[in-house]
Amino acid sequence: MKKPIMFLALILLLASTSFAQLQMSMSTDKSEYSYGDTIHIACSIKNIGDTTISIISGSYQSCQAEFYFDEFYSGFQEQCLATTEKLLFDPGTEKTYYWTIEPQRYGLPNKDGDQRIIGTYFKGLKDTITIFAPKFYGGQLSVSFPDSLTSEVAQVKDSLNVEVLSSNSFNGSTSELWQITGYSIDSLMNIWNDSTNGQFNYAEFNRWTQYDSVKTHPSNDFAQFYPLHVGDKWFYEVKKFDTNTNPNISYLTQEITGDTVMPNGLKYYVFQNGNQTQYERFDSSKGEVKYYLSNCSSIDASIYSLAYREDSIKVWQSCDGFTYKIHYQPPATIDEDTTFIRLEGDGLVSVEIFFKKYVGMTKETDLEGGKVEYNLLGYKINGKQHGILTSVERDESFPQKFTLSQNYPNPFNPSTEISFQLSANSFVSLKIYDLLGKEVATLINQEKPAGNYEIKFNAKNPPAGRQALTSGVYFYRLSAKSKTTNFVQTKKMILLK
Repeated sequence: MKKPIMFLALILLLASTSFAQLQMSMSTDKSEYSYGDTIHIACSIKNIGDTTISIISGSYQSCQAEFYFDEFYSGFQEQCLATTEKLLFDPGTEKTYYWTIEPQRYGLPNKDGDQRIIGTYFKGLKDTITIFAPKFYGGQLSVSFPDSLTSEVAQVKDSLNVEVLSSNSFNGSTSELWQITGYSIDSLMNIWNDSTNGQFNYAEFNRWTQYDSVKTHPSNDFAQFYPLHVGDKWFYEVKKFDTNTNPNISYLTQEITGDTVMPNGLKYYVFQNGNQTQYERFDSSKGEVKYYLSNCSSIDASIYSLAYREDSIKVWQSCDGFTYKIHYQPPATIDEDTTFIRLEGDGLVSVEIFFKKYVGMTKETDLEGGKVEYNLLGYKINGKQHGILTSVERDESFPQKFTLSQNYPNPFNPSTEISFQLSANSFVSLKIYDLLGKEVATLINQEKPAGNYEIKFNAKNPPAGRQALTSGVYFYRLSAKSKTTNFVQTKKMILLK
C-alpha cells in the first residue's frame, strides 16, 4: 500500500515594520514528502538596507510551515532562528539558517500514515469551535467556543460520548476540558462533515527549534551603489575646464522629491537636477539604472549598468541614438566600497563615473566636448546627512588650514580611516610606509579641491603586485602642495592582527 503524500507550503512572517529592510525566503529539499520523512528547511534573511540590523531572534522574524496531508490540513509555525541569540545583519549581506524537522517530534503522522489529531470545527464564517487534542487515540481535549454555539457543541459531545472534566465561562465564551476514548480522525471526519456549514481542520501548536547550521553570503546586490529613497539629496561641485588652467566652478544639487507610477506600470523616483526633472528606477534583475522618457523609442531606457565585469562589456544604445560600450570596474580593484564604470563611444572613453556603496555617484568626469568634473561634497541618504548640502554650508565649513588627523581606529585590523583637511586646491599625495621607510601603499596621488576628506585603508587589499601587510608599526605621510603652501606631515599607526 502506497504511503499517503504530504505537501509542504512555506509562509514567511515579518511581524515588525521596524525591520522592513530584512527580506526572508524559505526552501526545502523536496516539494512533497511521504509520511514519516525527515524534512530539511533553509531560511534565508537578507539585509537590503544601508544600515546594520541587530535583533534578538524570535522577537520579530519567523518562518511558518504548513503541512497538507491529502485532504486534511495541518499547520504549525516554526521559528527559523534561535530564540535567545543576538543576530547581526550587515548591509547587503545574506544569512541562511538550516534546520531539520523530524515528523514525530511535531506530532506529524508516523510512517503508517495514521492521523490521530482532532482539530478545528468551523460553523459558518465567524463562529469557531477550537479543539486541541493529544496525539494519540483518546485522551483529554481542550475546547473553546462562543456561548451562542452551546447547542452545536452539545451535539458534538453527545456524538463522542464526552465526559466534561472542567468548564469555565468568561465574556461570552466557554472553555472546557473533555475526556474521550477510541476515536481516530477518519471517524470524526464522518461525524462532522454531515453539516453543510461544517469544515474540519487539523490544528497544531507552535513549535520552536534551534537551527542546525548557518552560512553567511556576501552580497552582489549592485543596488547598494545606487540608493533610492524619497528625500535623498546630493550636492556636487562642478568644474568646467576650457583652454585656461583654472576651471569655472559652480554647484549642482540633485534631490529625489517623490516617486510615481508611469503609464508603463513601473515605479520611478522623481529626480530634480537644478531646473530639470528626471524619472529613474533601478532594475535589480539586470543591475541597470533606467529612466523614463516618453519621447524615446525605448521608454524604459538605460542610463548606466553596474552589473557587468571587465571581461563582459555591454553595448547599448542611448535614447539619442548614440552607441556606447559600458566597462564595469569591480569594487576590489579600488576598495571594497567603491566601483566605477567607463562609457566608451567610437573607441574613445567619454565618461568615467565613480559610485560608492550606500552613497551613489561620488565623481563623474566627462571628457567629451571639454573636460567637466562633478565631485560630491555632501549627501543625505535615507534621512542621514554627511558633508555639506549647500554652497552656504560649504563656505562656512571651509577648512582654515591644512591638517592631518590620527587614523581611527588605531590599532586597527584590517581597516582604518585617515582624515585630512585642505584649505586650498592642492596636489595631494597620501602614502603608507613600513618601519624601514619602504613605501607599501599609495592611497592618493592627484589634484584635490579644498575640503575635508576621509580615506579608508584596508591592509588586506594591497595594490597589485604587493603582498598583504603583516602586523606591525607603519607610517602614513600626507603631502599637499598648493600655490602658496607645501604641507607635509607624517603619523604613526599600528596594524594588530
